[in-house]
Amino acid sequence: VLGVAAGGVLLASAARPAVQENPQPSTTPVANVAPAVKGFNLLLVSIDTLRADHLGCYGYFRDTSPTLDALAKEAVLFRECHSPLARTTPTHASLLTALYPIEHGLTDNITHERNQLVLADPVLTYAEVARQAGYRTAAFVSAAPVKRDTGLNAGFEVWDEPDASQRSADETNAPFLRWLSSAAEGPPFFAWLHYFDPHTPYRPPADYADRFQTDDKLRAYMRERRFADEASKQHSDGPIKDAKSWNTEEAINRYDAEIRFADDQLARVFATLKAAGAWDRTVIVVTSDHGEGLGQHDWPNHGGYWQEQLHVPLIIRVPGTEARQVRTILSTVDILPTLLGMTDRLPKGELPSQASGRNVLVEQGESPSAYAQTPGDRGSTIRTLTTPRWRYIHRPGRGDLLFDRLADPHELNDVSSKHPDVIGAMRDELRNQLDRQSERQSRYGATRAPARKERVNELRELGYIDDEDPDATEEDEP
Repeated sequence: VLGVAAGGVLLASAARPAVQENPQPSTTPVANVAPAVKGFNLLLVSIDTLRADHLGCYGYFRDTSPTLDALAKEAVLFRECHSPLARTTPTHASLLTALYPIEHGLTDNITHERNQLVLADPVLTYAEVARQAGYRTAAFVSAAPVKRDTGLNAGFEVWDEPDASQRSADETNAPFLRWLSSAAEGPPFFAWLHYFDPHTPYRPPADYADRFQTDDKLRAYMRERRFADEASKQHSDGPIKDAKSWNTEEAINRYDAEIRFADDQLARVFATLKAAGAWDRTVIVVTSDHGEGLGQHDWPNHGGYWQEQLHVPLIIRVPGTEARQVRTILSTVDILPTLLGMTDRLPKGELPSQASGRNVLVEQGESPSAYAQTPGDRGSTIRTLTTPRWRYIHRPGRGDLLFDRLADPHELNDVSSKHPDVIGAMRDELRNQLDRQSERQSRYGATRAPARKERVNELRELGYIDDEDPDATEEDEP
């Protein structure tokens, strides 16, 4: 049941919404990263479409992220976090459930048939578990792919979403900061804050638009990674919309300006926490759903299988914990189990049997590979595995790819023909991954129903639906 409170904030019951009728190994032992955390607030920030390598704390040469860079200096920074699918709805579902897309069933923002995928009742979200434990729960989201149509609002007492297809970070901050100022006192809370900047169409506010200009450093950065000067009209995995108007340098400059804008808005959130006296009792997690192509590997946007579209930042600040960096290969499905290990206010419930992820702050063991998938041609699925040394890409009917990440970090030279033994081992691991995921898929899965006309129009406005191809989805616009 949904109601409206002051300020337009949606109040959601803990129950699921009705389906709409018309979604190198670590150099530091992971077990020593953080002690158990008791009674803290939990703030999860997801910055949509944020490449890890465009942040200063991940080595970027531009001043795009002073707020996040400062946070990283007092936090655990994970250098090797990977998205399970470079699309917004599926990966946020994974972030909130610790399940892979195959398992929770939200494998795209919308299906080819214009059906909306919705989390099924057997799937627990983090908000549901937190609320059952007495936490106040609130979410403030910025775009259509994560609206309540998807079921991602399950467990959130307060749910705030835009009326339009998207809103900017400052527009999302307005209701969130009002809520945060009042929520800083009292029982602990779990809040999810979602920014859609720097997603396309890369339109930063006027006072940010000219912040970054093309120079020799940018050109060298592009040459090293073989960015296309102009994305080709036809990519091997499908047509790219409006490719004729694409200019890589301009796109990167505007993309970076939007990162800086989002970073400055996050500074306002942190200032509010400090002013309310809640900074030292709030765990902060910052990550993204996926990265962005920006012309690398000839992909302007996302939806594919290259590392720049899957490698995302992960920064976890636990008050009183020593800052450090961890190089263990991780997936965003690991974030939820990590949060559950940070507080005694959350019962485990069914999470141990549901979660594919692990608590990376306390569990030891060998680094697993990071699994990801993306829809391919004619109903096929392209799957990838990332290890500290290798990136394996399984493309049904088109040949597998293998990249040596140590010798070729930007994935420019396929070495699959030189390492048949590695290909064999990767295929075996992929089969093992799919076997494990298939078991949970049969237990959970998603429901589907025709998407509302308004939602179809919103996703079309964001570029996820191409009117020229009635069967097109984000797959056609990587």
